[in-house]
Amino acid sequence: AGVVSLAGTGGTLWSVKGGNHSVAEALLKSSASQIIMGTKVKKIIRIESSEKGYRYKICARQHGKELEAEYDIIFVCCPLDSTAEQDMEFEGMDANVTAFSRPYHQTVSSFVQGNLNYSKIEKKKNVPKCDNPTMMLTTASDVWFNSLGIYHNIDDHQEVPHESPVWKIFSSQDLDSSFLQEYFPDTNIETSMKVRPWKAYPDYSSQQNREKVFPFCVDGNHLYYVNAIEGVASAMEMSCIGARNCVLLAWNKHKSQHHNTDPALVTRRSFL
Repeated sequence: AGVVSLAGTGGTLWSVKGGNHSVAEALLKSSASQIIMGTKVKKIIRIESSEKGYRYKICARQHGKELEAEYDIIFVCCPLDSTAEQDMEFEGMDANVTAFSRPYHQTVSSFVQGNLNYSKIEKKKNVPKCDNPTMMLTTASDVWFNSLGIYHNIDDHQEVPHESPVWKIFSSQDLDSSFLQEYFPDTNIETSMKVRPWKAYPDYSSQQNREKVFPFCVDGNHLYYVNAIEGVASAMEMSCIGARNCVLLAWNKHKSQHHNTDPALVTRRSFL
């Protein structure tokens, strides 16, 4: 699972002009789907249907108003982890959906504009000597960052002349501004630093997590869990694969085309 973290280090990578988010926006537009913004799903209820066996009722809240709607197929596209601030409930399921939760590892993203004092980092025993590096990755526990690199402009991938570069720092813990000031001595850290903590991926160091195998089809019917694939590896690219797996599985099951699916997916909870 850890090897996937190197996916962003190759020389054949590319970005979409205007931002990679435009890919998702274009896909949404071409699908003619409706997206409801500012809505929090509170409960998913599986209900019996004489025509289709089961349907699902979504109970949500939008700007203080309660909303309800019924669907044939549901895709859960967020981690059902025990550390997230989400209180979504599941009702009428054969499976205990909350059992598919697991702790996630927190990564802290810090953005600092300034000139890095690399000579101070070189003093660490696990940091190699290098002239003016633009990216550093490490798994050493005694180094205060996991990765550190220059954050380029997406549109032209060029640094702005006569301006200090912006550094993107990934760390396991919050970095104190006074601590970072030592590594960026010419920068006012208090005004130039932006910090964003986020739950990056499952805690793979946990034996319990390594033994858990989550299903793409949670209830054996039509409740699908895209993030199940994070048990193998966690990245945006993996999420795309997980989404594709769920859509193909849902389509073939909905159309009763079971010859296109692994029979085990219909009868037992498994990845493959």
